Amino acid sequence: MKTQLPARRKKNLPVRAASKKKQSTGNSNVVFSYLVVLIISGALLLAGLGRVYLERRTDFLLNEQADKKEELQQLKQKHSNLLLVHEEYLTGEYIKVRARAMGLQPPQPGQILKMNQPKVESHTQTTSQPGVR
Repeated sequence: MKTQLPARRKKNLPVRAASKKKQSTGNSNVVFSYLVVLIISGALLLAGLGRVYLERRTDFLLNEQADKKEELQQLKQKHSNLLLVHEEYLTGEYIKVRARAMGLQPPQPGQILKMNQPKVESHTQTTSQPGVR
C-alpha cells in the first residue's frame, strides 16, 4: 500500500505582494550590477594609482642613483689627488719645491752625515785632549 504524501498547498498571496517580490529581485540585480561596476572601477583606480606611485618612486630612485654616482666619482677623484700628494711627500719633492721657494739649496753629498755610523774623529783631537774621544 502506498502512502500518499499530502499535497503542497500554494499560498494565495495578494497580487500586490507578488508584484513586489518580482520588483525586489529586479532591484537586487540592478544593485548587484552597480556594485560590480563600482568594485571594478575601484580596482582600476587602485591599479592606476599604484602605477603612478611606482613611476614616481622609480624616477626618485634613478635621480638618487645618479647623485650617488656623481658623488662617488668626486670621491674617487679626491682619493686620486690625495694619492698623488702622498707620493709627492714620500719622494721629497714637496720639501725641495718649498726649499727652492725660500731660496735654499739642496745639501751637498759631503754635508750629509749618516746617523747609524759613528763619527770619524781626527787623530789630532784625541791626542790633544786626553781621556776624551
